[in-house]
Amino acid sequence: MTGAMFAAASVLSVLLLAVFFVPLLLQLFRSEPNADVSSAAGLFGNITQQIAALFSGALSQSNTFQHYPAVYTGVLVFAAAPLFFFLQKTAKREKIAMAALVALLVLSFNLPPLDYVWHGFRFPTNFPFRQAFLFSAVLSIMTCRVLSGIKEVPRKALPVFLGGFAVIGGCGVVELLRREEGGRVISLADLIVTVLLFGLFCGMLALLRRGKKEQVAAATAFLLLFSFGDGVYTFLSNIQLAEVHTDMDAEKEEATKVLSKITDESLFYRTETVTPQLINDGAFFDYNGVRQSSSMKAAAPLELLNYLGCDSNRSNFAGYEEQTPLFNSIFGIRYLLEPKDYTAYSGLSYLSCAGESYRVAETLGDYSLYRYGYALPLGFAADGALAEWTAEEGAPEVNQSAFYAAAAGSGESALLYCDGAATAAAIADNAKVKELGDHRYRVEPAQGEADTSYGVSLKFTAAASGLLYASIEATDGAFTNMTFWVVNEEAGERPAFTSVSNSICRAVYNAEKGESLVLGVSPTAGEACTLRIRVFQIDPAVLARQHEAIEKNGLLALTAFSDTHFQGTVDAADDSVLCVTVPVDPGWTVSVDGAALTEEEYSQIGGALYGIPLKKGSHTVAFDYALPGLAAGAALSACAAAVIAVFAVLSRRRRPAEPTEEADQEDAS
Repeated sequence: MTGAMFAAASVLSVLLLAVFFVPLLLQLFRSEPNADVSSAAGLFGNITQQIAALFSGALSQSNTFQHYPAVYTGVLVFAAAPLFFFLQKTAKREKIAMAALVALLVLSFNLPPLDYVWHGFRFPTNFPFRQAFLFSAVLSIMTCRVLSGIKEVPRKALPVFLGGFAVIGGCGVVELLRREEGGRVISLADLIVTVLLFGLFCGMLALLRRGKKEQVAAATAFLLLFSFGDGVYTFLSNIQLAEVHTDMDAEKEEATKVLSKITDESLFYRTETVTPQLINDGAFFDYNGVRQSSSMKAAAPLELLNYLGCDSNRSNFAGYEEQTPLFNSIFGIRYLLEPKDYTAYSGLSYLSCAGESYRVAETLGDYSLYRYGYALPLGFAADGALAEWTAEEGAPEVNQSAFYAAAAGSGESALLYCDGAATAAAIADNAKVKELGDHRYRVEPAQGEADTSYGVSLKFTAAASGLLYASIEATDGAFTNMTFWVVNEEAGERPAFTSVSNSICRAVYNAEKGESLVLGVSPTAGEACTLRIRVFQIDPAVLARQHEAIEKNGLLALTAFSDTHFQGTVDAADDSVLCVTVPVDPGWTVSVDGAALTEEEYSQIGGALYGIPLKKGSHTVAFDYALPGLAAGAALSACAAAVIAVFAVLSRRRRPAEPTEEADQEDAS
């Protein structure tokens, strides 16, 4: 009966929180699962690095990329926690259970399938081993149990205990010897400080176990003091993290001052920073942008952004670099924030050399704010061909041009390719390049030199004056990202850029017509792969004509806007499709002239954006959002609460009545 009651209470506890869980699970099903467990952890390949991360002063900023968990809890913890298994008054089954839990967590840091399960079958963005927080908590609990029952630890524990630490110290030595400078988790000073602290803590623990009252008080004070010093030492070893945050606070203050100067009366528009400060600048600087970063993000919008040239992993992240005017127009990016000292390529700013379509709106401190004249509103009536538009994988500039042309009902392309007569060669003598046609190149490092510099060196001529864009994709091969740069051989080297995905489209140079240039592209893993490289510019005359055609089709004028509701009017010049650059989501209800549309009545442009069919004439379009699963979850939670209330009332009625004072006196007599 006790087991049944415990099970029932557990189920009711979960159902009580169904109002949170049901929407969460529904969103999980819409996000893209990362089923690749091959590289998330290493089968004990980094065990010495994991152990070294427990040392005082261990660097923590590498946790994101070097696959060891953030489990530093202080030297006192791994000096005292092992003694838990020697406590005489602790039940054997409790020790076995705790050992099994610790072993499971350690295995989870090294066995990819277990790590995958801990993360709910979705690896998180940029921070591995989230179960490390539980591991730290378990070690801390064990330490507290030891400190409160230190007198239960027998003398025979000492040899085993010291032998265990000798092994841990040996792992630190191995880590120092096997890692090169710059890639180490700890330094020699960290190892020495850890050993000294361990010895000190052992002495303090001995005093706690056998000392007199005054000695115990002194030992306790020293434990607190030196544990605090341990934490300070480790913090100082990672002080650069604090400096980064301080710099970012200053950046935010400067940027928000400029953004506050916007006097736009529109109810909604999008803004972006030209150079990214964080993976999600919009949340940091408090503006509406296109950057996306969330482990819970739906897959379709991220895939579309990737196909349109964003540096994206198609799973939980999409960045925004120096995009083309086509991209900025499609997604209604009306304002772009650029630092004054942004002098990459030619000493000129990205936006000031982008033509008359970009104009300075405000300048303050270290930032300038540009207003883009061709930014489309949240919704725009487009030619019916846009409803049938599909993105082509690996060709972002083609996708942008085709989208814009379809919306305008135009057969023109705004792309001016510069690499038609380009010549390719290896960027280093010890690498090989083979031209495959269709702007594809097979690149291979020299035999036996996997770590060497290799890639494609592409010589070409600028077709016009203005910004040059590069569209680069790696179609096969194992690597983490690409490095690319543009060189005018007379002017010298230019800054390099790095992608985080295998496909990117961005501005790389401000060119003069006829200028001879070299684009270098180098995958970073040192393994053979195939690259598709296109260099292009945007024809301003074609862009202007197509934008004018879209404006004539009809633009959505918002009359109300909030997080869960927006509506507006549009006067369609002809039968058309209203493209609304909001990701398709089951929570949105779309209505036209007061009549709600079913999913079958609207299209999904590019598999991610709303395409609402409109007849010629004036229409009112409204979007209303209700969190999917919220009503069902709330109903389940309410039912669970009602069951708990009924159970509480019944339990109270069944409880025997407490004896009164008169009854007690009668019993006594």
